[in-house]
Amino acid sequence: METDNIHPGIIAPFKEFGLELLDRRTLGQRGLSLQVLQKDPFQGQFREVMQRTKLVNDPIPGYRPYRGREISLRSVPLYSLSIAAYYVIKENLEFSWALHEALLREGIDTLALTADCARIHFQLTRLKTEETSKCMIASPLVEVSLYDPGNPEILVDGLHRAALARLLGYEHITVLHIDGAYAPLQPLPIQWKDLNVWDRVPPREMKKLYRFTSAKQAIRHQNETWTQFRQGFDDIPSEREYLFALIANNGEHAAPLAGWLSRNWELYFSDLSIAEERAWALPLIQRYYQNTKEVAHLIASNWDKYREGLSIEQELHFLFQFLLRHPEETLVRWVLCNFSRLKAGFEDHIDAYDFLQNAIISQLKLPLELRWSALGLLPRRGVQQT
Repeated sequence: METDNIHPGIIAPFKEFGLELLDRRTLGQRGLSLQVLQKDPFQGQFREVMQRTKLVNDPIPGYRPYRGREISLRSVPLYSLSIAAYYVIKENLEFSWALHEALLREGIDTLALTADCARIHFQLTRLKTEETSKCMIASPLVEVSLYDPGNPEILVDGLHRAALARLLGYEHITVLHIDGAYAPLQPLPIQWKDLNVWDRVPPREMKKLYRFTSAKQAIRHQNETWTQFRQGFDDIPSEREYLFALIANNGEHAAPLAGWLSRNWELYFSDLSIAEERAWALPLIQRYYQNTKEVAHLIASNWDKYREGLSIEQELHFLFQFLLRHPEETLVRWVLCNFSRLKAGFEDHIDAYDFLQNAIISQLKLPLELRWSALGLLPRRGVQQT
């Protein structure tokens, strides 16, 4: 981030900032009193809660980026951490310092929490109004990035406390350390030298170095990293719902994911009924016929199973839509062998002609022998053949 033209909201680059520029007022001088309510140890339950963490605003139901990941409380060198934002707010630094000193008087160092005191619940009271607020604080959160070169350790929460630790001369800080999240962070990692102290929240473009600047870029990244990203889903139904929504809303950009779904069809659909499986398959085949040859072949080769529960009219509709995109030879032979039964579903000869002409005869990928066989089934009366 260039700072040649300093934004009026920037007080100073962090590397040039010192404690003497901060307001030293204590919590008491700010009209607040603090009471520690509870201390939580770092144990199995703590890890389980972290592993159930959802993405911000829960945009993907059933997705937990830390599912099954190793989570530990550890001391790390401050200088080894990458950061995820270009800014800290001066007022927030000042409050973090006042809170840090108030908890120090209670025997708790928020920058060096221990396994027997990994999370603190406390209450702040406004002295003038006696209004209370219950709060909680844990160590800053660090993720090992699975998506960036060198797998950097990125400070994703607690930047103000980490910045305070540097100002106070700490060389190490205790963090909640996660050995990788299945979802990529929205910001790219940056270095401490790029951090600035602001007097207000900066404009969006000056907050972070964003990983994705368009939906197209994000979907391309997901195409490339799906085998890793998908490990955050709780179950196959949740993953299936997300995949189909992603594919439906992103057109040609999602074609590689449609291909993935086709190649792994039985993994995703073994728990569904035949009718449900058909309902999922047809729109996928129609829209992404270039990428769905595997599932098309599966259905064509097992049509006696997949036609279960269909009326003749429904069967004809499915076959017509299917064969227009995937003229599978196995299924064409099946149609020709069963045409005497299927033709009962046509309202007139024109419908039968359209079916054979469009779904079979015009498909140049099919052997000529099959196209001639279909031609022989065309209704003669009232139809001029070419």
